[in-house]
Amino acid sequence: TYSAFWNAKIVDWLYIFQAPIIIGNRQAPGLWDTGGIEKMSEKIQLDHLKISSLENNQLIEGEPIFPETIIQSINNT
Repeated sequence: TYSAFWNAKIVDWLYIFQAPIIIGNRQAPGLWDTGGIEKMSEKIQLDHLKISSLENNQLIEGEPIFPETIIQSINNT
């Protein structure tokens, strides 16, 4: 599944299509299984963010920056 690629941190670019509807319930699976992000220091940012409208839908795209990458770039400066 896409979660396996995400959890292995081998995703180079992310495309999310968002429709103007809300569906699901408490047992419905989320967008992906990250194992739980509980702290802001664990967040995954999107760099080179681009948001486009496609009729009533939105396309959100960007490069995922995982926390380890952020920490490494800070340590390398």
